[in-house]
Amino acid sequence: MTIADTQGFQEAKDGRVDLVDVEPELIATMLRFLYTGDYDDAGVGRTTRLSDDSAMSTQRKNSDGVKESGAGAASDAPPSMFLPMEVNTLLHSYSDQFGISSLKAATTAKFTIALSKDSKSSHFEEAVRLMFEATPDDSDLRYELLNWCIDKGREVSDAFKELMKQHEPVSWKLYLRMMDRLPRRWK
Repeated sequence: MTIADTQGFQEAKDGRVDLVDVEPELIATMLRFLYTGDYDDAGVGRTTRLSDDSAMSTQRKNSDGVKESGAGAASDAPPSMFLPMEVNTLLHSYSDQFGISSLKAATTAKFTIALSKDSKSSHFEEAVRLMFEATPDDSDLRYELLNWCIDKGREVSDAFKELMKQHEPVSWKLYLRMMDRLPRRWK
């Protein structure tokens, strides 16, 4: 018997759970994990557009930071497939929401692997923004992103630097101090 059964939650009475602002393919991926203990973070398609005010909105911004959508925004439109980093970010968020610690551990490990590959994508900064917006401040994903940043040294893009300054100001200051103290050959 679950707490939902004993506390009289509507979901227990109705025998269903309404999921709002979620991608059906990601929920299917989460369920696959629950049954098999693993999931594939590649090839997960976007099947719906999350609401514009959702922290997990898939709308892209142009170089001036203006949100674009529709026919005139083809180059900035979201791809039909999620980057593996985005899959792991959203599943990590779902693992928090539904209290699935084993999924949380799996998403952290897979996020770390996907980070290096996805950093070459033209949508990398949007994937990073999604990670900041969809995860709590103490997220393991944020820690892994900072580790990646340290490993990259000064090779990170200006857009990435701005995201770090905006969302992780203390970590960013620590990163800059570390870079200043490293011998030139390590930078």
